[in-house]
Amino acid sequence: MPEELKQPKIALVIGGIFVALFILGAIADGIGAWEGIAELFRNVSSENSKPINITPNIQTEIVKVTRVVEKIVEVENVETTGRIFTDDFSRDSIGSDWQPVSGDWQIRNGVLEGVGTHFGDREWAVITLNKEVPKNIHINLTTKIVDGYFGELMIHLSNNRYIRIYLYEVEQVVEFGDGVFINDSSSKESDLGEVLSNIGGGRTIRQHSFPVKQGIWYSITLIANNNTYIVKVGGQKLIEYTDENNELSQEGTIGLIANGRIQFDNIQISTP
Repeated sequence: MPEELKQPKIALVIGGIFVALFILGAIADGIGAWEGIAELFRNVSSENSKPINITPNIQTEIVKVTRVVEKIVEVENVETTGRIFTDDFSRDSIGSDWQPVSGDWQIRNGVLEGVGTHFGDREWAVITLNKEVPKNIHINLTTKIVDGYFGELMIHLSNNRYIRIYLYEVEQVVEFGDGVFINDSSSKESDLGEVLSNIGGGRTIRQHSFPVKQGIWYSITLIANNNTYIVKVGGQKLIEYTDENNELSQEGTIGLIANGRIQFDNIQISTP
């Protein structure tokens, strides 16, 4: 990894979470072997929670899943102050701290790289941290768009909702919004492509113009403190928003979304 991006590592003891691991395999005519892991998240305790049946459209092999998502649970008590988690990806494999959900995730040359799998008009790859974080939180990371349109930070991912912060290369802006993890537009009988193409997105709450270019590392800081959210890029405060009506998700884990080929590094999570 670049020398200027290296940070000290902190060894963490993290319990395991997430049920619903399904390995789907088939051989498609002319495209060779296909393997996928469907690992999606939803609040199974919700009265309106509906099971999603995944039907891979590959030859005649059909795998029906009656429930593919589990509520994100707290695996350990988070610290009340100070450093919670850090990762500079100075290793060869992703390890147990992270849970890939869709797309292809690998560590290359000391950075985490996500490559979206193309389903319809979507090329979004998703990975989540196997740890719940507190409401008041301070997150730093660096990201680079190698090829694609945006890299997104998800915070307080739970109950199918999250807060989204991302650099958008197409519109040259930094955006802050209210995210939905799995869009309910997918039908109860959905193939894998339809389900994965409905991961992520949501309404924009605030945005600020910013020159976003491919091949450049950007540092992003998110500070959440008592319903006030501050977004900084390169140390410059671009967005500040107060959730006066408590409409945004306030608990859960964090995650990353890659639209295209996106790299992430030097993730630091602490309490403000």
